[in-house]
Amino acid sequence: MNSTNQSKVCGGFSLVEALIAIAILAILAGVGTSALQGIQSAAREEKLRIDISDLNSAVRIYIASGGDLSQADTVDKVLTNSKAGLRASVHAA
Repeated sequence: MNSTNQSKVCGGFSLVEALIAIAILAILAGVGTSALQGIQSAAREEKLRIDISDLNSAVRIYIASGGDLSQADTVDKVLTNSKAGLRASVHAA
């Protein structure tokens, strides 16, 4: 065989193959980003539900410990007094 007639085999990817790979990666990144945003939104909503439930519990404890919401100056006062009432009920039990 004549070495000048042999074609050279190049390793690696052609430009088209590289562009297709980049396009596939971009599509996957877009799908992953939209899924992540949905998960974050659901997590935010669940955190809000928990916060509202905690606030509801704090108000109930405040009222049960003799607090009057019409005389409460701030939310901090309600939360502080409800924590004190909760501690007292735990120590009494």
